[in-house]
Amino acid sequence: MILKEKEKTVIQDLQTQEKSCVEKYGRYAEQAKDPELKNLFQTIQKEEQKHYDSLTRCLTDRFHSVTAMTAMEKIMSQSRHTR
Repeated sequence: MILKEKEKTVIQDLQTQEKSCVEKYGRYAEQAKDPELKNLFQTIQKEEQKHYDSLTRCLTDRFHSVTAMTAMEKIMSQSRHTR
């Protein structure tokens, strides 16, 4: 599938947000003294990285339009819940 320019821009914007979250939760994990809290931040960081990786695949792989849009919608929905 060839993405329209607007779709690419939206995905790139989402990537920027996800990358920021990956870095933020990584910093929180490094700073956490409580092992349980550290583990929680690391878990969230891994989920955010999965979101980022999915967006990268949307930009680089040949998706069917339904698959790409479903992936984007899922990431956007999950992102709203972790922020």
